[in-house]
Amino acid sequence: MVEQAYDLKKQFQLENPIKLDPKTATFEQVGFHAERWQRLNQSIIEHRLRCARRMQKHPIFSIDFNDLSCD
Repeated sequence: MVEQAYDLKKQFQLENPIKLDPKTATFEQVGFHAERWQRLNQSIIEHRLRCARRMQKHPIFSIDFNDLSCD
């Protein structure tokens, strides 16, 4: 029983990490992370993701959130 509980906890941590990999994280993973680990309100998460998508599609100063290096 203890091994089974350990396996479930390990599987949960793999599916829902506390830290996200910035090079591979999607907006959906960031939203789930904010809701689960930072306990933000759903409307706040949706607003911030909407702003981030808008910044990503900006015609002059677009931002690639998966590569934030200043080259």
